[in-house]
Amino acid sequence: MDTDTPGEPPEPTVPDEPPEAEDHVTEDHVTEDPVAEEPPVVDDPVAEGGEPGEPDTAGSGGGGRARWWALAGLVAMVAVAVVGWWGPWRDTSEPSQQSAARSPTTTPGATTSVVVPNGPVAPLTGVPVSQADAARLLRPALVAKVDASAEAMPQIALGRADVVLEVRVEGISRYLAAFQSQDVHDIGPIRSARTTDPDLLAMFGHPLFAFSGGNQGVLRRVRASDWIQDVSEDAAPAAYHRGRDQPAPHNLIADAPTLWSMARDPVVVPTPLFAYRAAGSPAPGVPTAGIAVSVGSDARFAWDEQRRGWLRWAFGTPHADDSGTRIAPTNVVVLQTNYVASPADNRSPEAVSVGFGRAWVLSGGRMVEGIWSRADRTQPWTLRDAAGAPMTLEPGTTWVELADGPPLVLGRDAVAALPTSPAR
Repeated sequence: MDTDTPGEPPEPTVPDEPPEAEDHVTEDHVTEDPVAEEPPVVDDPVAEGGEPGEPDTAGSGGGGRARWWALAGLVAMVAVAVVGWWGPWRDTSEPSQQSAARSPTTTPGATTSVVVPNGPVAPLTGVPVSQADAARLLRPALVAKVDASAEAMPQIALGRADVVLEVRVEGISRYLAAFQSQDVHDIGPIRSARTTDPDLLAMFGHPLFAFSGGNQGVLRRVRASDWIQDVSEDAAPAAYHRGRDQPAPHNLIADAPTLWSMARDPVVVPTPLFAYRAAGSPAPGVPTAGIAVSVGSDARFAWDEQRRGWLRWAFGTPHADDSGTRIAPTNVVVLQTNYVASPADNRSPEAVSVGFGRAWVLSGGRMVEGIWSRADRTQPWTLRDAAGAPMTLEPGTTWVELADGPPLVLGRDAVAALPTSPAR
């Protein structure tokens, strides 16, 4: 079990697994009012001295003020609706069961809409799959807690995840990588759970959750979450091994086929998390060369027309997985998210993923600003622009950045200055 105990090399920040703290219930919080300044645009974020999340109010004209007044009205309406829906701030009921017979293209209620072409469609990407591969869509999501540190690069199979959520932990970040529509074998490096995870995992139905352990407060939270299928190193030790390419704790590898074979009956397939445009339809929004965003550590995304994706940089170097393939999701969604102290340890941040906040959707080389709302942990985020219309994605893979500040919009010069080769 990976709990960053003595004998394993420590993280470059505070220990990955803080000592056990009393597991107690704290008052839940709602994300603060998302209406604030527009994200800044810079040609060179280093020369300008800017960092992701720093607001820039210079040069805001009447059009910008009108757009944000519209957003303010939309936020007010969403806030009223969310409060009306909730009752208690955090629902403690188990997500409703869904049988394996339910089509993986079924849209959950009125929270999102998906353009469904003929034939089977992957629920977490909106991409059609061949009949030969359709059986993959009848399995649950396998969500792995993947190491996001520089020491863990290149991560194994990260580029083949349908959806990746990046969340803050203690001074750094971790990935929740969801696999369903593609076959993978090894995934890793696998790291430990946090109290942030259960509310996010509930969006995937009854997912398999691969992780390396946690402190006692975290483990109690995970085990009390009946929607999670625990396939951690403790629960399935035969499905894990230590790799030789990196030192511990950055080398725990999970065997995905073995973990999928442990899925409980009835199988609950995930439902779509986003609204997708018809394939080939133009993307709305403002042309955007790239962004910088900070979720514990800074990252960059830049649009690549040839790949039809957003190339990613991490720790100042091009981000690739173990196959050498660049990480380039079709879509990037930035959700301004409030973090509070975890009840399992007050040094560990917990993302408040139920509520509402500002949102930015990057798709097709363009960016749309709006808000996100989520009334219940079993539901995906609802994304709407300033006019209240759904913010749509291009069918494909998606990275979601749960950032505590807005992204920094990069000009073409800043994108052109990004390194093209990994650091040595």
